[in-house]
Amino acid sequence: MKINRVAWVLIVLGLISISFLIFFQINSFQSKDAKRVKFCKGAKALTARSEVIAVDKYDANGVKYRGGTLFREISLKPDRTIPVIIFPQSLSAKVWLKFPQSSIYYLGRGGDKSWQEWLSSDHFYLLEVPPQVTGLAFGRLCYRNGDVGVKTIKNVEKISANKIVINDEIYLSLTSPLPKINSSHIIVNAGSDRRDTLGLKTEVYFTAEKFVPHSLQQATSPH
Repeated sequence: MKINRVAWVLIVLGLISISFLIFFQINSFQSKDAKRVKFCKGAKALTARSEVIAVDKYDANGVKYRGGTLFREISLKPDRTIPVIIFPQSLSAKVWLKFPQSSIYYLGRGGDKSWQEWLSSDHFYLLEVPPQVTGLAFGRLCYRNGDVGVKTIKNVEKISANKIVINDEIYLSLTSPLPKINSSHIIVNAGSDRRDTLGLKTEVYFTAEKFVPHSLQQATSPH
């Protein structure tokens, strides 16, 4: 069946319009990504910011919260609960120390069974929490512009030579042999951008100081 000239013109105009939309979307994304890269490179460490923040701005745990700060608790065996602060504005360098990179192990990529995770899987890390640690703090994912996910490991199932399932919900493709997991390990989701490397770009801190329970509720409100 022959297509008349008007139909051909409409088809060509449609293809041109779609091409322009894709072009502008790509350029917009690249522009935003370039701005974020510049911002991420110039961002100061959470403890370094304490140099310009007054002492009385910190709570008893050495944390200065911001709007959007999250508070979590993770339960480790036996009968051990660790508070977790995610995306604080600043941490007191006298209270918080950088988590040792030797205790952070990159597992690989994965996620749940949704199609979104299949298209852009996340990077997961294994983090061993030493006995003396009383609290953990994480910086925000810079390039992905989101928060880390922290979970206690309840069970691990090996489904093939390099694939495992954690807590019956996180499907991972391992990049190297799985280390022996003990009751002090937690799993951390560091998002889909590999540049948000846990411990290097996405900072992890710990404290061995006594935590003050009543101040934890402040983490969910702006300061």
